[in-house]
Amino acid sequence: MTVVDGYDHFGGIHPETASIANYLRSLGVENPATGAPYSEAMLFGVAGGLGACYILWEFDKHDRPAIVVGFQHIFNYPVRYVEGLCQRLGVAAEFHETGGAKRAGKTLHDALAAGKPAILWLERELLEYYNRDPDDTGWFSWVVTACGYDAAADAFAIDDTGARPFTVSGASLAAARRRIPSFKHRLLLLSPREAPDLPAAINAGIQANIDYLGSKSTSFALPTLRKWARMLTDTKNAKGWPTVFAGGKALFSGLLSVYAGIVHEGSDGAALRGMYADFLTEAAAVCSAPVLDEAAGEYRALGEKWRALADMAADESVPSLAAARTLLDEREAAIKTGGDAQADTIVRLGKEFAAMRPAADAAFPRDEAWITDLFARMQAQLFDIYEHERAALDTLRRAVAG
Repeated sequence: MTVVDGYDHFGGIHPETASIANYLRSLGVENPATGAPYSEAMLFGVAGGLGACYILWEFDKHDRPAIVVGFQHIFNYPVRYVEGLCQRLGVAAEFHETGGAKRAGKTLHDALAAGKPAILWLERELLEYYNRDPDDTGWFSWVVTACGYDAAADAFAIDDTGARPFTVSGASLAAARRRIPSFKHRLLLLSPREAPDLPAAINAGIQANIDYLGSKSTSFALPTLRKWARMLTDTKNAKGWPTVFAGGKALFSGLLSVYAGIVHEGSDGAALRGMYADFLTEAAAVCSAPVLDEAAGEYRALGEKWRALADMAADESVPSLAAARTLLDEREAAIKTGGDAQADTIVRLGKEFAAMRPAADAAFPRDEAWITDLFARMQAQLFDIYEHERAALDTLRRAVAG
């Protein structure tokens, strides 16, 4: 497999910023404050930092609800997210979209032939190193970088948050790219344009974080945390957890989706609060702003609170939750190790987890009193997180004001 010349660093935490960090590194783009490649944390903060999303979807074709938790700034507007980051960094972002698979394939091949990596939006679960049931996909987006191609084998090298690249067939990559029609086979090419004013870029990113989290949205800002907390014990609302998970039905999947969303799936183990704290620590030095160090401490503490919520959801005193949690943790470790040597392990662990679901969703192994207590404890934790998130945001407001 021939990898694009200069593309020598793989993996990361958050798919969008990991992809962009590795791409810019391959172009020789440096952080003007350090002379070294940009860290993923710096890119994450300049892009706007954090989000707060909770949505519970119920679909007739699926026998369990889908709980969506999101912790990235404007994660529901991926093009705007990347455009904002690139504009602040002085990087040209060239997007290509098309409804036609043939044209999409040609654009990708042309980019790689010209020695350019290509960032792709797709359904990761359809790639061969996931190998999920196609009927259980199309729920969530993912971002990877195609960084190499073997014409004889029609196979691509894929950078996907692992320390080593994965190999996927052309057919597998094409299927993953077309699975979510609204993506229109989205492909992104980057090129440096001008050296940025990094303190100004940092301040713009922090202000974007403040504006987004500080809005009144009950789906994509801090008020959604309060809404989620209330839904945990609301017995009258159709979206209340006592109704949605009545009798414990599908609660196994619901709780594990909360755990995986906070800990894995493009997170840092702590709802991305730890990575944002790393950004603030870097930003404090660049901007000579000690108050950003204070904010970093608050977000590290918030990361611990988010992790505690995840641990409540995947309570290890429940054998089925403990077993599933181990499978998810081991799969994430294999993904982060990366490379083709891990592919069979990733597929096996994913299938073992999927096989557990039907029985565990049909009969949750705890009684109603235990479930009611769990919901109350999760509610209290979310209310506490909400108040500390507001306090941390106020610290950021002081930073940009002063």
